[in-house]
Amino acid sequence: MSDVESNETGLSDIDANERILRSLDYGYRWNLDVEHIIELYQVCRAHPGRTALELGSFRGNGTLALALAGKEVTSIDISDEHLETRQALLRPHQLPVTFLVESSQGEFRKPETYDIILHDNTLRGAVMLLELELYWKRKLNPGGLLMVHNVEKIRLPELLDRLQPESHIVTADSRKRQLAYFAKPEALRR
Repeated sequence: MSDVESNETGLSDIDANERILRSLDYGYRWNLDVEHIIELYQVCRAHPGRTALELGSFRGNGTLALALAGKEVTSIDISDEHLETRQALLRPHQLPVTFLVESSQGEFRKPETYDIILHDNTLRGAVMLLELELYWKRKLNPGGLLMVHNVEKIRLPELLDRLQPESHIVTADSRKRQLAYFAKPEALRR
């Protein structure tokens, strides 16, 4: 099977990993939308970094997208309720993923830093501004990428002021949930 395959209509090409991601179950309310998963996969595949941290893994769709993009993923979720589902989803692909059940604050005590951070836990609203700023400063490598799902739930102008990203983009899914990408300048140090 080639890395790029034609779909049934022959109008566009999608790679085998996108086909896998499109086939996942997106029927759960908390899942990222399929188009955001594909977008996340494509952006991360193009990013030169090799390590990724995911905060809020739920059923593992985002984890799989990060791993299929070629990243070594550490995925944290506060609950073990869907841990077996996450593990089962990743098992056939034999990708470098570590699942941890702990709070996002627990990660601050660890020395590891990452090239990509996907924060999918912003439903707590404005209280997340400080946490996002701390992840940006302490855990994201210079030149890294912070991705925030449900960014519409927080005050984006204030977050931009705190982060001072080199650039940012915000996209919306069919349910008007937003996924934001913030590029950390190379010159910034933790």
